[in-house]
Amino acid sequence: MVNRLVWERHGNAHYLNSTPNRLPTVTGVSFQKSNGLSRMDVLAVPQKREEGSAVAITLGKGFLAIRKAGHLCVQTRTQDYSDYSGREKLMEVRVDVLKPGLRVLIVDQWIETGGTMRAAIKLVENQGATVVGIAAVAIENSEGGKWLKENYKYSHCIPNEMQSQIDSQYLESFKNFSG
Repeated sequence: MVNRLVWERHGNAHYLNSTPNRLPTVTGVSFQKSNGLSRMDVLAVPQKREEGSAVAITLGKGFLAIRKAGHLCVQTRTQDYSDYSGREKLMEVRVDVLKPGLRVLIVDQWIETGGTMRAAIKLVENQGATVVGIAAVAIENSEGGKWLKENYKYSHCIPNEMQSQIDSQYLESFKNFSG
């Protein structure tokens, strides 16, 4: 049975068909299958621990949270970035996990400007680990989104025919809902 999932984004409800609690898992599995990865070691997720842990468990891989600065109680490395609204922020990652040769998939829920994802990539690569790709529910065709698609293997859950709706931040299915 397929249920409607409400994907809340910047105060706007986005309705996508999915089985409950499986959309992030589908994103990670989709990436693994579409890019033929025989080996990735760790999934790293900026900000959203719940989504990343579901993907890691499903794929049988390690999980690494990339957090807002000040939330980890171990030695960290930080990276500044601008979020989708242009606000300057700081994120951090543990220094005891990422090592040269470690293969990392970075999973996020929605890539709008690419600022958060690029900061996560810098944190991973600056410690010598390799970003094997990125996965998200949606990647907008903003300047940052296009840069990410051109420079990294990627996967997202949006069919090509819906990409323009994602880029305009309005799904045609909204017309089916009133009030």
